[in-house]
Amino acid sequence: MSLRLTPLFAATVLLGCTELAHSGASNPAKSATPAVIVAATSSAASSAANAPAIPVAASAQAAAGAAKAIEDQEPAVTAQLRELLQKIADGSIGEDYFTGRAIASLFPDQMKSHTERLRALGGLSGLELLSRTVDGENRVYRYRVLGPNGKLLMEVVYGKSARINQFALATE
Repeated sequence: MSLRLTPLFAATVLLGCTELAHSGASNPAKSATPAVIVAATSSAASSAANAPAIPVAASAQAAAGAAKAIEDQEPAVTAQLRELLQKIADGSIGEDYFTGRAIASLFPDQMKSHTERLRALGGLSGLELLSRTVDGENRVYRYRVLGPNGKLLMEVVYGKSARINQFALATE
């Protein structure tokens, strides 16, 4: 069995990040979106076994900086995500942005990790939309999160309820 990763996760694993937080899919075998992955463990390997195959080296290179920003045709979504990131950074994030599945995966431990990552950026200076795709009833957004002290990659999946079904942050 081979491990199949999205570009965001492949880059994080190859760049040596020891923690990769991603919430979401309750049945990865039936989900076309990325599986729940927290570090490279045997359970992560089995969860990700049916995710779309992407050559790891190419994925890491694409996700680690080669991706260019695209035109943002949904500024309201970007504004909501900017607000969400600010609330995560200041520790005031509530569960109202998320589906039950995402809440179970994110709160409280993963959210604390995201808070630390965002604080390390030294503030939020910008969001660059890298991609937007539709997968059935899900809208998948990938952003570069910019701060004075660095960059993060963010992946957000909105479900049909217009709430966040999956959320991931990783160092670029």
